[in-house]
Amino acid sequence: MTKKRSNNKDVEPRKNVTNLPGNDGWELPVSKDKLGTDKDVSEACDRSEIRDDVDLSDTEGFEMELRTAKDIKGKAGTIISDIMLDVRMGKCMDSSSAEKIVEAMVDSIFRNKDAITSLSMLKDYDHYTYGHSVNVCILSLALGRHIGLDKQALMSLGLGALLHDTGKMRLKNSVLNKVGKLTEYEFEHIKEHSMLGASLLSECADIKEETIEVVLQHHERSDGSGYPHKLTSDDIHLYAKIVSIVDVYDAMTSRRIYKTKQCPTEVIKGIFALSGDHFDQKIVERFVQSVGIYPIGTIVRLETGETALIRDVNRNNLLEPTVVVFADSRGRKYQEPKEIQVESGTGRGIISSVNAVKQPFHREGLC
Repeated sequence: MTKKRSNNKDVEPRKNVTNLPGNDGWELPVSKDKLGTDKDVSEACDRSEIRDDVDLSDTEGFEMELRTAKDIKGKAGTIISDIMLDVRMGKCMDSSSAEKIVEAMVDSIFRNKDAITSLSMLKDYDHYTYGHSVNVCILSLALGRHIGLDKQALMSLGLGALLHDTGKMRLKNSVLNKVGKLTEYEFEHIKEHSMLGASLLSECADIKEETIEVVLQHHERSDGSGYPHKLTSDDIHLYAKIVSIVDVYDAMTSRRIYKTKQCPTEVIKGIFALSGDHFDQKIVERFVQSVGIYPIGTIVRLETGETALIRDVNRNNLLEPTVVVFADSRGRKYQEPKEIQVESGTGRGIISSVNAVKQPFHREGLC
């Protein structure tokens, strides 16, 4: 059992906020004609400066680390579900198990940056809340490593990412899982989760302030349109900026009770279109470089008509990932799938991703 923190200066009384960008029920104002092309996003990210001293080399092969990563992700899901159940029942949060599993994730990210990240594409519809927390943690750690955070910093980031939605366990289930459109009162109720979560974490003596700030600020937006305190870019913690991007990405590429999942490529382009206003532009660029325009695990259609699975991101050219081609132009599966490097302009480029519904970038009830 953890001791209570005596100083709770980071968690202030909730201010009155309306249905602001980034809040639940808000439609992200990105029309199809403003998204740009995959090439536009790729070229913009190629122009982005990357620190020369960030070592992104892997010490373990993908297939070898993947086995370990599967075990880590499974344990993480069990741990976060137990923590949320305790919170739901009004028990004090014991964060020690969460810290241990985040450390295991950090170590996996350093052994192979893509193995555990690829597992974030596997969505569990029946356990969305727990799976979402784990996926946000994984992708936040991958992004944190990509921008050069050390292991100690990644621990604080990862713990905040894993626990970012714990406050939802203090909300009404009838509102949290409502299928229809939320009322203004219901929007306000759901928006309380960041404050509630930060308050819960502030009672744990061993939780660092930057971890609490992730939970408190992950719905703040760079232009001051977020919640709960309408912070602008300079006042939002770096870790919260990271989690805010990943949180939206994973939520929108997941199937929920009130919506179908959206195409990862379209969601990435939508987030990119909002960079500078709602999301930190440099961090968005790093995010795209980290996951790729076509994330690992995405199924794509090639110009040949064949169907392929993204196997590896080519960070030197985001439009030319390594893929495993597994079906011909008629959808007939090959007996022996073949791994190739996509080459734009050769007739073997990527046309589109095909594993999710391709629809306008919006969310009615995003939380």
